[in-house]
Amino acid sequence: MRGSNPAALLAVLLSIDLIAPVCAAEGQRTDLVNRTALRVCADPANMPFSNDKNEGFENKIAEIVAAELKVQVEYTWFPQATGFIRQTLFAKRCDVVIGYAQGDELVLNTNHYYRSTYALLYRAGTGLDGVVSLADPRLKDRRIGVIAGTPPANIMAQLGLIQRAKPYPLMVDRRYDSPGERMINDIRSGDIDAGVLWGPIAG
Repeated sequence: MRGSNPAALLAVLLSIDLIAPVCAAEGQRTDLVNRTALRVCADPANMPFSNDKNEGFENKIAEIVAAELKVQVEYTWFPQATGFIRQTLFAKRCDVVIGYAQGDELVLNTNHYYRSTYALLYRAGTGLDGVVSLADPRLKDRRIGVIAGTPPANIMAQLGLIQRAKPYPLMVDRRYDSPGERMINDIRSGDIDAGVLWGPIAG
């Protein structure tokens, strides 16, 4: 080592110590994330969010992210019903789900990219024109449709509206059943007087 540069030797020794952890971290990342494609798990029939024809707004978001990363989008399709995360992200069939409820403990979220509210739907001219709240007394004796297990169901219970309510299932495979569409058809037919739906679906 006679005539060697101590600073250079120190740099070499430091680089040797740093290479192993960096390689290990890189190895762990490549085990979990595909660098050649944006692997997305999505519902094949969940408009306006996503479908297997790439018509939903979550499909468009995936395309934008993939374009920024300069990779292609690769989908794994699975209905967003019971077991969705377990059968997709947990099974390492994809690296990202574009839309999921903020704060859910099953996943790591980014900050939310949109907010919405629930909408009250009814036919015009049936005595409900101008109703903007479930607390409106005009709803007291009405039959209202609601998706079971959603926040409006809790509010309706508190307001004494749940006894006459018509429940629709939350967790379904929308390739075969669409509770939102059934609710709207029931409003049109008069089977129910009104319905409460998550904003994007109501729209």
